[in-house]
Amino acid sequence: MNDYLFQRLDYIKNQITGERISLFLDFDGTLTPIVSRPEKAFLSYQMKDIVQRLCNICKVAIVSGREIGTVKRFV
Repeated sequence: MNDYLFQRLDYIKNQITGERISLFLDFDGTLTPIVSRPEKAFLSYQMKDIVQRLCNICKVAIVSGREIGTVKRFV
């Protein structure tokens, strides 16, 4: 059975407690589905919640070829 990172947040938190961890996540295609027009990509409420939960346990960076202001608005 394959586990996905986002389904194992509690386990991951227990494993990295006390460690200095940074997590780099790609915006397009990882946090959001690939879409035909880039301006149509959006972060679902569920994914926003997951990213927020990750921010509570480690440093999180969003990687994108988009302008930083655009990514900030989307996330």
